[in-house]
Amino acid sequence: RLEWTVNQWDLFVEWLEGVGLEVKGPLEPQLGLREKRKQLERLRLLSSDVEDHQGALCYLEESAAEMYKRTGDPVFKEEEMVLLRGHFEDVKAAAE
Repeated sequence: RLEWTVNQWDLFVEWLEGVGLEVKGPLEPQLGLREKRKQLERLRLLSSDVEDHQGALCYLEESAAEMYKRTGDPVFKEEEMVLLRGHFEDVKAAAE
């Protein structure tokens, strides 16, 4: 269970960083209407993807708290979860 939780945590952080780079960077101006629609659709999909990961974050927070109680591993400290939640909220706001 510990390995699984760590693996899920790593995958979530990797996903979050990738989405963060995509939504926080400056948007490249699109010339044509079709390109603008395509860009808008991509941003909508990213926003939806972020919303869909809300449940995964909640589950990771619960799992991390349980793992910290069992192992005392600092990776699962509450402060780490607060940082991860903050990063998630920043990405969510940028995606919206």
